[in-house]
Amino acid sequence: MKRAVLQTALYGARTLNRYFDFEVTALAVVLLKGALYGADREAGCDLLAWRAEGSTVLYSQMRVIDAPLDLPDGVYKLVVDEKVYTTEKCQGWWHMVNLDAGV
Repeated sequence: MKRAVLQTALYGARTLNRYFDFEVTALAVVLLKGALYGADREAGCDLLAWRAEGSTVLYSQMRVIDAPLDLPDGVYKLVVDEKVYTTEKCQGWWHMVNLDAGV
C-alpha cells in the first residue's frame, strides 16, 4: 500500500484504481483524533490517515503524529472512532498502521 500512496502523491487518484475494488475519485490525507492504551498509560493522540474515496471511503494507512513525548517505546492499542488497532513506538518513532477496512 505504501507504493500506492506514493504513486498517488506523484500521479493522482487514478493510479489507485488498480489497488482497490472500486473506482477511486479522490485521495486525501486527513487529521484524526485517537487514543493510545499501553505501558499502563492512556493518552490522546493525533493521526494522519490516507483516505481514498469513491463509491466507498477507505482509510488505507495511518500514523500517530502527535502524542505525549514521555510515552515509552512498546506496543499500544490505538482506538479511533471505536475501532481498535495495534501500533508500536520504537526508538521514539510511531510505526505506520496499515488498514484493511475503513475507519
